[in-house]
Amino acid sequence: MSGVAATIPIPEASAAVSRRKLGFVQSLRAVAATGVAISHIVKEIFHGAEAGTWVLNEFMLWQFGVDLFFLISGFIMYYITDSRSIGLGDAWNFLMRRLVRIVPLYWFYMSLFLLVGVLASDALHTAVISAPYIAKSYLFLPAVRPGTDEIAPFFTLGWTLNYEMMFYAIYAVLIALSFRRTLLPIVFVLGALALVGPLVPEGLAPLWYWTRTIVIEFVFGAIVAHLFRSGTLRFKLPVGIAVIVAGILIWQASGIAWPVREPAVNVRGLTWGVAALFMVGGVALTPSVVDRMETLGKGFVGKIGDASYSLYLSHMFVVRAMTMLFAHLFGATLGGGIAILYFVATLGLSFLVAIASFYAIERPAIAFGRRYIHK
Repeated sequence: MSGVAATIPIPEASAAVSRRKLGFVQSLRAVAATGVAISHIVKEIFHGAEAGTWVLNEFMLWQFGVDLFFLISGFIMYYITDSRSIGLGDAWNFLMRRLVRIVPLYWFYMSLFLLVGVLASDALHTAVISAPYIAKSYLFLPAVRPGTDEIAPFFTLGWTLNYEMMFYAIYAVLIALSFRRTLLPIVFVLGALALVGPLVPEGLAPLWYWTRTIVIEFVFGAIVAHLFRSGTLRFKLPVGIAVIVAGILIWQASGIAWPVREPAVNVRGLTWGVAALFMVGGVALTPSVVDRMETLGKGFVGKIGDASYSLYLSHMFVVRAMTMLFAHLFGATLGGGIAILYFVATLGLSFLVAIASFYAIERPAIAFGRRYIHK
């Protein structure tokens, strides 16, 4: 869920990819964010639907968009830092740029969610308010939700950012320690965390949370980026399509075979993570697919890719508002044609709100923050 310039020079890479555009990454990001939005829209329909709607369960598997996001994040962090940045100064600059990219928008929507929780708690499925817990939610520290045994931030969508910020912190440390080549250290550190995960008691909330297998997905993304930058592995179109299809099949099969709730069930990085590896790798390492994704990235799909972080953080506000509106207009049950209308209207409005959020809030906040960093 992190931003990247449209074109980035790649030092020490082959001439074929020395100035490769990353519009295909924007297209992948659009797919990932849309997938998350679809899963939550369908989950909302499921709350008010009649029993036996098995199709809804299949669409709820689109929360797999989170795993694509983590692969993309690992890809971009490796792509923009490896062989470039070393030392304390570069580490500080890297970390500040990531904070400017992530924090303002998250704090905006977290604060909006908190305001809704205080003024209109009935609009939320859950709203637990405790000062220490809220503070940890703002600071990206995993904590147990008061009154439950669930480790999750107050603004629930922030659970992914708890992992992202941990990943950025590790990268900043590696840069500060002057690791010019970051792939092996990232593999070692995150691999070690995943290995010790089963030994960590759940009572140690932050450590337990950050040692789930889902952290391996950042490693997978870095590996794909290394192969992409080096040009050592490229697929012909039939092979690339086969790899992508294999990823889709792994996603579907593992989603049916195992529950994917994270972090309570510690298999996600080994199932959906592998599926995302195949899918992102199949796209990134197949030049003809990259070209097609680049073309998509120049249109509306690219706009959604640009606004993907805004879409991720804002869509649940649209979902809840539309649920209340449809309940007022049509009653509590969202079935048949009403469910289809709700789905289309809610997804479309989510796109519009996300694009507005990107231009009105996200992009100005990033520009202001980066001016401040460089003063």
